[in-house]
Amino acid sequence: MMHLAAQMMHLAAKTLKINNLKSQQAAAIDSYFYQKKDTIFLAPTGFGKSVVYQIAPLLSTVSISVF
Repeated sequence: MMHLAAQMMHLAAKTLKINNLKSQQAAAIDSYFYQKKDTIFLAPTGFGKSVVYQIAPLLSTVSISVF
């Protein structure tokens, strides 16, 4: 089974055409998937919040709501 960090990078490269995630993006995804915490990701315009919102459902087998 592929490690979650490797999965995140693979999906980012394949699906979103980006080569690496910012540490804060990876931390937000890690918080939800590894630590199983409810997670809020606040970042300024242009930071890349949509990457987190787009990768999370691709890694998940459960329903995810984004508001």
